[in-house]
Amino acid sequence: MKKKDLIVGCVSNYNYDNIHNWSKSLIQSGFDGDKFIITYNISNDTLLELQKDGFIIYESQLYTNIVVQRFADVWRLLNNLDLTQYNWLISTDVKDVIFQTNPSNWLDKNMKDYKFVVASESLKYCDEDWAVYNMNESYGPEVYQWISDKTIYNAGSVAGEVNFTKDLFFINYLLSLAGKSHNPDQASLNILLSTNLLQDKIKYTDNIDGWACQLGTTMDPAKIEKYKPKLLESQPLVKNNKLINSQGEEYCLVHQYDRVPELKNIINQIYA
Repeated sequence: MKKKDLIVGCVSNYNYDNIHNWSKSLIQSGFDGDKFIITYNISNDTLLELQKDGFIIYESQLYTNIVVQRFADVWRLLNNLDLTQYNWLISTDVKDVIFQTNPSNWLDKNMKDYKFVVASESLKYCDEDWAVYNMNESYGPEVYQWISDKTIYNAGSVAGEVNFTKDLFFINYLLSLAGKSHNPDQASLNILLSTNLLQDKIKYTDNIDGWACQLGTTMDPAKIEKYKPKLLESQPLVKNNKLINSQGEEYCLVHQYDRVPELKNIINQIYA
């Protein structure tokens, strides 16, 4: 019997309007696996709407920053599931992510012997202001200097083989606890991704691979003039209201679309 895939999102203090585009785009993508959402302080009306969209609710309580705790709670959720029935786990942010195509199809086609996929932010650590601050604040100047010339990979648009991802999330959670910034999760993940321990297990994608585009660094009108000369790859393009790469292929995931006002309006209309 073919294994299913599952997707997990985490939400805190959101109403359904904040989650609507993510949920509806996933439905329209044709994804037919199991859908879980970990919730913290969510209204009953929002929970009802998510259940209507086919999500299984996993309620929790926050004891630390959600961007850190989500890794532990996904690990806890997976520990309570029969993982023999699952293949890929997709884990994304929810407020600023949409699915343009079925993530299961992309993973089946592109992962081969890889266990985990991450998407480039198209900049080196030393060239992105928030990344410089966050890594220095989280783990200090010595770690920053070690990683400064490496590509930034985003923590809010990942997927992987379910058992491998469960273990990686747990390790990332423990490493995040040592971080001193408010949001150490992406810094800790990039430290793990930069070690030799995982190199042959990770598919490091950029824009040409079509997994996910990160618009906060590649299209944000407030930042792009500064970052454009330092981009490591071509910018995403908009064609027929879809985000495509330089080969004309649709990205599976679009992340941080709310940083681009015109694009945000288009996406809100598509899923209204």
